Amino acid sequence: MKLEELIGSLPPSEQERILQEVADYKSAVDRERCQGSFLSFVKKMWPGFIHGRHHAVVAKAFEDVAAGRIKRLAISMPPRHTKSEFGSFLFPAWFLGKFPDKKVMQSSNTSELAVGFGRKVRNLVDSEQYHEVFPNVALILGDDECRDNKVSVKHMAGALEQQTLSWNEARDLILAHRAND
Repeated sequence: MKLEELIGSLPPSEQERILQEVADYKSAVDRERCQGSFLSFVKKMWPGFIHGRHHAVVAKAFEDVAAGRIKRLAISMPPRHTKSEFGSFLFPAWFLGKFPDKKVMQSSNTSELAVGFGRKVRNLVDSEQYHEVFPNVALILGDDECRDNKVSVKHMAGALEQQTLSWNEARDLILAHRAND
């Protein structure tokens, strides 16, 4: 007898309870997979993402950075190969979800670029989709003047900060992004 037939033979209230438990289980498995795998997180946050072999290599390197196995990483690839989306948008969001007590700084050669990526990270972390993976991570926005430059992780010591090129405090993760000329 198939599972669907077994569930179908139960009273409606029992069917509903079991189906909810199955849905909760699938959600927990998905959450755990995305928390442990950067590439799984990317695929969940970016449904239109088209996987290439180079993405697996970069994702593994980011996982090694997060785990502390790589201390410094430079990525050089041609334009339009997701360096910016991965390194300045999705990786800091994933890193803050895994380590909400850590401090992340994004730096760039232009303030517009740093603030733009910081805004994308902030918006992602505030999204319902992100909270499906990291349900206990929320950001505290500063006042209007510094809202685009620094946000803190609620109930944690972590923070995300965007700067151009002045580094004056210790950070757990520093991301430097340079726009192509």
